[in-house]
Amino acid sequence: MQKTYPARYHVLLCVVLAYFIFGVSIPHTEAQSVMLHSAGDSAHVTAGQPPDGGAFGSLSFPPAPPMSQEHRLKVEAHIAKNLTRLRDTGVLPPAAANAQVLFSWPLRTASNFTDPGYAAISAFVDHNSAYPNLLLDYNGGARTYDTAAGYNHQGTDIFPYPFGWNKMEQNAVYVIAAANGVITASHDGANDHNCSMQSSSDANYVVLTHSSGAQSWYWHLKKGSVTTKAIGTSVSTGEVLGVVGSSGISTGPHLHFEVRDATNNMIDPFAGAYNPTTADSWWQSQRLYYDSGINKITTGDAAPEVPNCSIAYPHETSLIHTGSRLYVTTYYRERLVSQQAQYALVQPDGSVFSSWTGNAETFYLASYWYWYWDIASSAPVGTWRFRSTLNGESYEKEFQVCTTGGSPEAPSLTSPRTNAHIGRRVTLDWGDVSCASTYNLIVRIDSRKGSIKIRGQNLALSQYTTKTLVRHHKYYWQVSACDSGVCRKSSWRSFSVR
Repeated sequence: MQKTYPARYHVLLCVVLAYFIFGVSIPHTEAQSVMLHSAGDSAHVTAGQPPDGGAFGSLSFPPAPPMSQEHRLKVEAHIAKNLTRLRDTGVLPPAAANAQVLFSWPLRTASNFTDPGYAAISAFVDHNSAYPNLLLDYNGGARTYDTAAGYNHQGTDIFPYPFGWNKMEQNAVYVIAAANGVITASHDGANDHNCSMQSSSDANYVVLTHSSGAQSWYWHLKKGSVTTKAIGTSVSTGEVLGVVGSSGISTGPHLHFEVRDATNNMIDPFAGAYNPTTADSWWQSQRLYYDSGINKITTGDAAPEVPNCSIAYPHETSLIHTGSRLYVTTYYRERLVSQQAQYALVQPDGSVFSSWTGNAETFYLASYWYWYWDIASSAPVGTWRFRSTLNGESYEKEFQVCTTGGSPEAPSLTSPRTNAHIGRRVTLDWGDVSCASTYNLIVRIDSRKGSIKIRGQNLALSQYTTKTLVRHHKYYWQVSACDSGVCRKSSWRSFSVR
C-alpha cells in the first residue's frame, strides 16, 4: 500500500528561475544563492519506514553579461591585431568564409572525479534582439537572458554543480579546447572569486582561432590556471586551457563559451528552428535541450549547507552510528516536472529499509532533495546502500552502519609489500576499514622503536603519500583505525628506500 509522506515535513529551498524558463521579469539577486520558500513537494513511501523529515533546494544563477561592451570592444581589437600578425607570419591561413567547425564539449573533470555528473547549462544564446526580458533560445524557449542595457546573451553558460565553489578550489572541472586551434588571445591574473554583476570586466580567458577562421572564446577562468602557451601556439582538441572560475563579471563559477565566425559574427553552435545563425549543429554530438540527470548522491550526518558565494558544506560521511541521524541527498541537473525519481535504502541483508518516489512541481535547473531518518540503536550493522534513479539510470552509494562506541577492525596494510625496495616518495595504502572514521599513521626509521619520521593524525583517507625520504634506510609503518576514541592497530610493515 502506498503512503503519502506529509508535506508538513518539507521545506522548499527554492530560487526564482522564471527569468530563464518563462522570460518574466524578476528582481536580480547579486549572486548564486539558495532561498527559503514554502513547502511544495511530497515523497510517496512505497515500502518500509517513512523518513523523519526532509527538504529540497535549488540554485539561483542570476544573469550577468561576461564583460562590459567597452571591454568587449577592447578584447576584439586585441584579437584583430593578433590575427593580422599571425596571418602575416603564416601561423594562421586566410579565413574561410562560412566554414563550419565541429566542437567537442569544452569541459571535462579531473581524473579522480567519480560523481555521475558535474555541470548544467544555465543560459543559451538569446536570438531576440529586443530587450529587456524578451527572450528566445535556439529551441524556442527562454533559457537565456538579456539586460536592460541592451545586451543579448551571446554564448553558452555552463556551471559546475553541485558545489561550484568547492569544485573551483579543488580544480575539479577543466576548461578544454573544443577543437584544434591556435591561441589568439589570453589573459590571467584577474580575481577569480567574483560573485556580483557589479564585478570588474577583467577576466581570465583564452581565445582560439580554428582553421576556418572561426573563433571559440573561453571566459571566467580561475586565476593562475590559464595555459602558459604563447600566442600563436597550436592546441589540440581536449587540451586543458584552464579551470572553471569566477573571474570577470560573474555571479559564480561557470564557463562562458562563445563562438564567432571568420567575419566575427556570433554563432550559436546549437542547431534549432529558432537559431538563424546556422542550419547545422556545430557540435560533434549536440546535447539534448533538457539534459536531465543525477549529478551526485551522498550520505551524511547533517543536511547540506550551501551558503552564497563560498564553499559549501555537504556533511558527507560513509559512517553512520546506530542511534544517530542519517541524511541521504540527491543532486539533480535540469529536472523536469514529468520526471519521477525513485529512491531506496537497502540493509546489509538486501531487505528494503525504505523505498519512496518523488516528483518536482516545476522545472529546476539545479536542485537537491534530502531526507533523514533517526537510525535505531537496534538497526542492523554492516554495509547499507542508498540508491537513486531518474530516467531509468540508477546510482548507488554504500555506507557503513556501526554500533555506537564499537571498535573498528584492525587495518590490513596492502602497499608497499613487506621489505620492498622503492623510491624516496612512497604511497602507503591500507584499504578502507569498516566502522573507521579516521586513521592514525606512524612511520619510524631503522626499527620499530626508531625515531618517528611521519605522524599522521585523524586522516580521512586510507592512503598517504610521504614526502621525500632518506636513501639507504629501512622504514617501519603502522596504522590505527579509529572511531569515537576507540582505535585498533595494524601489524608493522617495513620497506627500504633505494
